[in-house]
Amino acid sequence: MRRLFTAVKIKPDPGLKKVMEDFRNELRNEKIKWVNPENIHITLKFFGETPEKKLPLIKSALKESSEDVFSFDIIIKSCGTFGSPRFPRVIWLGLEQNEELKHLYNNINENLSKEGYTPEKRGFSPHLTIGRVKHIKDLYTLDALTSKYNEEKFMTQKVNDFQLFESILKKEGPEYIVLENFKLLQE
Repeated sequence: MRRLFTAVKIKPDPGLKKVMEDFRNELRNEKIKWVNPENIHITLKFFGETPEKKLPLIKSALKESSEDVFSFDIIIKSCGTFGSPRFPRVIWLGLEQNEELKHLYNNINENLSKEGYTPEKRGFSPHLTIGRVKHIKDLYTLDALTSKYNEEKFMTQKVNDFQLFESILKKEGPEYIVLENFKLLQE
């Protein structure tokens, strides 16, 4: 069994790294598991524990999903939390609305549903998880940070491909291994 997901890999520029560092520094006394900037990504589909024999079907469905999607730019901007205001679970950075990213996501769900994978019930909310909150006392600082960065544009990235990853959970944090890269059409 392999723990799999497909995602768009983000290559954080200095501006994005600075924002992530600000959150980490300002909330350093809280119980938050911070994501390594090198592991930042936009999840398109999480498979979880997957039997080895399903790998060829998944790869085929993902390849098919890329065949009518052109490369595109994403703009990373804004931030927030998932969970209730008093009990946030995730700290995230958002993305500006992007039709090509949505098209890719829909293709992936459609092609994987043919292989028995159920599409997400909640709508597509593309984001970058930067921290998973275990426990937080200083909600004021978290709120101040999300207010400070809420409308800010952090970076733009050209998306030419997406990846199938294996996630190996380790004590010091997950290790992500690219199993396959799927190229998008070039204009």
